[in-house]
Amino acid sequence: MMYKQVKLQKRAEMQYAWIPENLAHLGSPLKVKDDDNTWDDGWLVVEVGARQSEEYVLNHERDYKTARNATDAVRDSEGVWKKVE
Repeated sequence: MMYKQVKLQKRAEMQYAWIPENLAHLGSPLKVKDDDNTWDDGWLVVEVGARQSEEYVLNHERDYKTARNATDAVRDSEGVWKKVE
């Protein structure tokens, strides 16, 4: 199965997700499963982007966590990068 990365909008909220290609159509209404496994209705597909295999998407679904740890940094008063705690 192939997936597409989409930008979803609900009122002023936006989020990106990988969804099955057959559901990735501009203007399509979607329900999104929250972290607590409840369904949140009312999302619309507002952009359709990259295409990847299901295997790729599943293997990389948590990559954002390591990227976030590597990029959460600020410069101190001396210009040295420090990790945000």
